Amino acid sequence: SPSGMHFRDSKRKVDYVLAYHYRNRLARHPPGAERPGLEVIELGPPDALEEEKRLQREEYERNLVEAGLEIEKDPENKSQGLSFVRIHAPWQVLSREAELLKIKMPTKKMYEITEEGGILKKLNEIWCKVTEPLQPQVPQQENTNMKSLSYPFSREKIYLYNIKDKDTFFDNATRSRIVREILKRTSTKARNSMGKKEGR
Repeated sequence: SPSGMHFRDSKRKVDYVLAYHYRNRLARHPPGAERPGLEVIELGPPDALEEEKRLQREEYERNLVEAGLEIEKDPENKSQGLSFVRIHAPWQVLSREAELLKIKMPTKKMYEITEEGGILKKLNEIWCKVTEPLQPQVPQQENTNMKSLSYPFSREKIYLYNIKDKDTFFDNATRSRIVREILKRTSTKARNSMGKKEGR
């Protein structure tokens, strides 16, 4: 999308981006093979190392999709370069992982923050009066002392939360954190075979 923050459909938000370098082997045709005096360069099959990396990436991406994530890839249409894999976490994944990670989210219940009394309150009032001419003239926000009560997310108690829009309920930082946790625990056979053993 023009902003770079969404998939090409301009609807699904990009929650995480993976980047990798790739290199394709060039297949050269001698001059005259296609047109007289013109040398044609095509992308040939990758060498063994690049092929192994490609297979690992494809397996890893398949595992991410199996975990419920949605991905969008850039085409590798150059001899070498940097390619990106954009990742989107749909609501089902976000809600499942938020519950698993016990992420606290705002509920519908509000509470008021009361100011402290005594000498601290008096000193604060004096300070505000002294510095009042120096304060910028900005409109006061209403209910600045009202805060939402947060509670670990639970799909069974979905009615507790102030969900106006599922696309914006989890902020960008929380969405990225959830995707990162999935990335960390997702592996491939190649990664598992590199001296990593399960504890028994």
